[in-house]
Amino acid sequence: MSPVPLPRQPFCDGAHRTKAPDMAPLRFSPEKDGGALLCACKETRTPPYCDGSHLRVLLRDLLGAARRLFK
Repeated sequence: MSPVPLPRQPFCDGAHRTKAPDMAPLRFSPEKDGGALLCACKETRTPPYCDGSHLRVLLRDLLGAARRLFK
C-alpha cells in the first residue's frame, strides 16, 4: 500500500485553484514575536489562528459516522 501524500498545510499548495477556486491564501503578518497555532482545518473563526473549531468538526463527523453505522 502506497502512502497517501499529506497536504502542505498551513502553507498554500495551490490545490484551491481547482478544488475551491473561490478560496484564496490568507496572507498575514504576526502582531508579536512568540508561538502561535495556525489553523489547518479551515474551520476557525479567527483566521489564520487555530481556535479549536476542529474539535467541533471532529465531533460532527464522528456523530455522522455513528448514525450511518447504526442506520
